[in-house]
Amino acid sequence: MMAVLLRLNTLGGYLAGTLLWCLAGIVFLDVTARALGAPLLWANEVSTYLLVALVFLGAGHTYDRSGHFAINHLVANLPRAQRLGLELATVVVSLGLSLLFAWGGFELVQFARSLSLASPTLLQVPLYIPYSAIIIGGISLSISLVVRAIALIMALRRNEDVDMREESSI
Repeated sequence: MMAVLLRLNTLGGYLAGTLLWCLAGIVFLDVTARALGAPLLWANEVSTYLLVALVFLGAGHTYDRSGHFAINHLVANLPRAQRLGLELATVVVSLGLSLLFAWGGFELVQFARSLSLASPTLLQVPLYIPYSAIIIGGISLSISLVVRAIALIMALRRNEDVDMREESSI
């Protein structure tokens, strides 16, 4: 089950990467069109939505790959049990915030749908669509945090060590 959920996070990461390339392409087209005197009226709005979507859709995958910023120099020098306990506490707090964030996104989507909110622009995009990325990102990150919490609990029970996710830390 967890493997399937982590694969979904990986899919979210690949989708975020694809959206990044789309964003770059749209910005390039818009800059080129502006240089030719014919700016794309929709480019700024679509670029904003793509940026929001790629940030949230890639959140869980980024965590899985240790891509989020972390300062663990002091923690890395603690004894194993204290280090794992502190990381577990951090993961639990982060999980609570991530779930709260996902719930807030759900409330925002419900609000936007109930009032039929749309962007006040040329495209008039129903706002529940870009807001949905907040929910997906919160759930994706929550999945990654649950998997990490389980790994930490198992390591504590077995008296083993777990990597400190040093790729992104300083």
